[in-house]
Amino acid sequence: MAQGRNEAGQPIGIPQSLVDPSRDEEFFHRFSGAIYQHGFKQTERLVPLGMPLPHGSVVYRYRHENTKTSPILVQIGPGLFSTNALPPYKSWSEFRPWLELSLSALLKARTGVSPFKVSVRYIDAFSGDITQEKTIADFFDSELGFKIVLPDSISKLRHGADSIRSSLSMTIPLDGMQMIIKLGEGYVRGGPAGILDTQVTIVDEIEPDLGIILGARDNARQVIHDSFMDLVNPIINTLLPE
Repeated sequence: MAQGRNEAGQPIGIPQSLVDPSRDEEFFHRFSGAIYQHGFKQTERLVPLGMPLPHGSVVYRYRHENTKTSPILVQIGPGLFSTNALPPYKSWSEFRPWLELSLSALLKARTGVSPFKVSVRYIDAFSGDITQEKTIADFFDSELGFKIVLPDSISKLRHGADSIRSSLSMTIPLDGMQMIIKLGEGYVRGGPAGILDTQVTIVDEIEPDLGIILGARDNARQVIHDSFMDLVNPIINTLLPE
């Protein structure tokens, strides 16, 4: 961490990657070589060389040479690494080997032993026959049980027949984990859809060991899976078989 000063002359910390990104570039080079050996030969750089690299920003994206049978996107940047399943996502059992492979490349490229922060995120969309012509807000309320009740001071201001559009964000503490749920409206294949964004993060940092990291992700994913199945149980017959 380098030192700078704000407008008041007080010292502030500046991430080293914004001052000298050479260490990150060396790491990216090692990781690119490691992931290439596993067939991830399509590389896209999002931040031009020589530009500052803000912490948590995506610098490189990697796709497998066979995108049809391996719809996986790997992203990396300063303090960031993610393995993403692209549509159509089928199951955790099919995705997990790709996660293990990409994590192996990450650990091979690393030179330090600093711990990880681990999280798993699912983004689900409800549209078409699932929402059954309900507004998104009504669907979240009547079918999934997320109720947003306007106080009278706001409700009395409503004018016209247009439906209320809403979004919701909540953070739920769990045993050793934290769940963040976000609800909103979006579009899927050109039509309106309700978006359920669920992320579970392990509170404690994880040692840089492949088995420990995978186990932590398995646990976080299981929490999302179990809560999702309970959530959609009232409409399970309208969902796809998988």
